[in-house]
Amino acid sequence: MKPIIVIYIILLTSYISFGQSKTEPEQSQTFIDLYFKQYSDLPKYAVNTMGEAMVKRSNETGMWSHPSIARIMKQVKTYKYLSFDSPPEYSKKVINQLDAEMKKSSTYKEYYRWELNGVTSGIIYTRSNGNKITELVNVSVGKKKLLVSSFLGDNIDLESVRLLAVGR
Repeated sequence: MKPIIVIYIILLTSYISFGQSKTEPEQSQTFIDLYFKQYSDLPKYAVNTMGEAMVKRSNETGMWSHPSIARIMKQVKTYKYLSFDSPPEYSKKVINQLDAEMKKSSTYKEYYRWELNGVTSGIIYTRSNGNKITELVNVSVGKKKLLVSSFLGDNIDLESVRLLAVGR
């Protein structure tokens, strides 16, 4: 009888554990790692990652033409970029799923959202550690593609994020 009770306790514990929402991401995990793996079988799903050495080198060569991106990249250690084919209907579904996930998440906060004709065309999320922004995420919805950029750093300043949000 005691082994059966132990088995029930283990099963109940695992059931309760899997029912919980996502845990805090590890320091090196990005928004893309947490929320976009389920789409990896889609056509032209491509993730590119720039490590710290490449980010530093790109900053030295002046690779970033947009002033806000250049300013943010000086504060970034890892840059991850995702793109995949996504017609407007499918992009809307993905954004709705993200919205639902963000309502359950305490990890990421929506910083800025812009819409065109009532349809979301972009969202900026931030992840913080205390008062320091450790990840900046830019989700862009195009006519045929969905693009997600994740910038990981120790302290990305809010002024840089604000300037990116207003397009400067």
